[in-house]
Amino acid sequence: LRRADVDLLRREARVTLPLHEVGGKVYAEGPKTRAGRRVVPLPAAVAGALSRYLPTAGDAEGLVFTSQKGAQLRNSNFRAKVWLPALRIAEDGRGRRLWPSPWPAGPDGHEDAPVHLHDTRHTYNSVLASAGIPEHVRRALMGHAGGAGVHSRYTHLLPEDVPPVLAALDARLGQLTGRGRAVS
Repeated sequence: LRRADVDLLRREARVTLPLHEVGGKVYAEGPKTRAGRRVVPLPAAVAGALSRYLPTAGDAEGLVFTSQKGAQLRNSNFRAKVWLPALRIAEDGRGRRLWPSPWPAGPDGHEDAPVHLHDTRHTYNSVLASAGIPEHVRRALMGHAGGAGVHSRYTHLLPEDVPPVLAALDARLGQLTGRGRAVS
């Protein structure tokens, strides 16, 4: 993500030229499909954090996120230096660690984190689905060209999805039986 791709006034980031790491080398190439070029809305908290950070992030064509030395982040160093430490200290809002370590070793012998960066795509789509955002909007935001792939692959049941389902079922059963809510 380049600084020029972030518009804080409009609270959006443009995905135009993703970086891909293959065999330890980083390539800048266009998205796989036209749908991959997209505008992603930024929540107020993210836009606020970026507004405090961007003045120190270099020139407009420079990358928004870099290593402490200003180098380009790579999957391997981001995972080791940013993602895993963040998971280790993440709390639930009541001071409890979400993912206490050590974690079991993965196939490569290194600790296998309970949550991977790509999982945030699943969370993003599930939160939007739970909020009633239509699938075609979610598909566009996630850079998918079409089909049911976004919904079937990235949408998962969230805990807050269950009470409205129960309420709808109770209401419908109440209508059918004439008894109202069967269980409160």
